[in-house]
This record gives sequence, C-alpha cells and structure tokens, in this order.
Amino acid sequence: IASRRIQLPMVKKNQIQELIQTNSSEYFPVDISKYVLSYTILGEISEKADSSEETNPDRKNARNKGNKQYDLMVYAAPKSISAAYNELAENAGLTIQGIGYTGDSLYQAVRDIYAKGVHLLAKIEKKYTMISIIKDGDLALQRMVNYGVDMAIDTVMQETVFGEIENEWQALDALDAAPVEGMPELSAAKAEVTESFRYLIGNISRIMDYYISRNPGTVFDSVACCGLGAGIEGIAELFSHELA
Repeated sequence: IASRRIQLPMVKKNQIQELIQTNSSEYFPVDISKYVLSYTILGEISEKADSSEETNPDRKNARNKGNKQYDLMVYAAPKSISAAYNELAENAGLTIQGIGYTGDSLYQAVRDIYAKGVHLLAKIEKKYTMISIIKDGDLALQRMVNYGVDMAIDTVMQETVFGEIENEWQALDALDAAPVEGMPELSAAKAEVTESFRYLIGNISRIMDYYISRNPGTVFDSVACCGLGAGIEGIAELFSHELA
C-alpha cells in the first residue's frame, strides 16, 4: 500500500475523493486503474504569508479567512486486497463497512500522545515491523521492514535448554517470561535469541539515520515498541542499548 501526503484546496468534503482521483497520476506513478484510492484528513493548514502582507493587512485577513487547505494522507491499495476482503465477507454473510490501513490506524492512535517532539514507534509483529516517525503530532515517515519476532521464535524452538516447546505460542510464552537466575546454561541460548534481532535493529537504525540525514540536528525524544514483540522480556533494554 503506497501513501503520499498532499495538500488540497478547501472544497466540500464530498468533492475530495473526486479531486484525488483526477490528480492521482501526480501522486502515484503506477497504473492507477489497478488501485483503490482513499485518504485520511490530517488537519487544515493556512497558506504561508508573503512579504506583501506586512503592508497589506486586508490581504492577510483574506488569507486567514479563505485560503486554507486540507492536509491529507492519500493511500493507493491494490484492488486485489479489497477484492479478497469482499469475498471473505460475502462468504461469511457479512457486509463490509470499510477497510482500514494498519499504518494509518497506528498513527491515529498515537498522534495526540506524540503532539510534541520527534518520536519513533516500532510495531513489532511476527513477520514484519512497521516503523513510524512522528514529529509534533504529524506522521513524518513510515516504513515497513520484513523482520519481526519469527527468527526469535525459531531460535527458541531449536534450543532444547528452553524445555519442550511444541508450537510457536509456547515459544512466545518463553520469550515473554522473566529471565531465570542461576542457570548459566541459558546464557548461550539467550545470546542466540538476542542475535536473532540483529537484522530488525539494523533496519530501524538505518531508517533513523535516513531521517536524520534529511533533517539535520534531529534528536529523537523517544523510541518505543508495541505489538506482538513488545512483550518479549528485555526487548526495550535491547533497543535502548543498540539504538543509543
């Protein structure tokens, strides 16, 4: 699912979708006929002042009154995705009211919490992690990487020192458990589990570096994790150490 942040003139809300469809080729360089377009209104912004407004208060007042714009996040999702959900709903005897995008729902959940400063939130799931950077309440960058807790789960299932692990959920329970003291034989196995997060942390670090390179002087006020992987014992300490 592709996303693009845009600004549109303040039109009636029932005209926004039509405007997006008309200008879709400017936002997404793909065959748009294969995609469903949608949007989220992030807020309203005013056009920047120009030098003439300093000597012409009437012009400034006119801008404040009439020249506002919508600040939008526009999404392009392959039609095959919505077709699959519609088929599922039909077979289940249900009616779809709407389909949401994980990245947008995550941002909407934390935008007020991260109203000030620069924050990174990593939603760690089984096979992927969604990384969101929020600056002063605005979604500045969002990326998905193909690493989650699956490698850690595989490691636990292969290490006999963790006991008899029959399935992935038992492996997750072992990862969520507090460390057992006085069992040195666990040290090597725990080190392997820690190593399994190397690629995930490396990708998060590169995304942070990418953002900083385009926004020199940036200091992250917080780095946090949520999702399936957030319950893993020691994950926050590992992030703190590796991501400074």
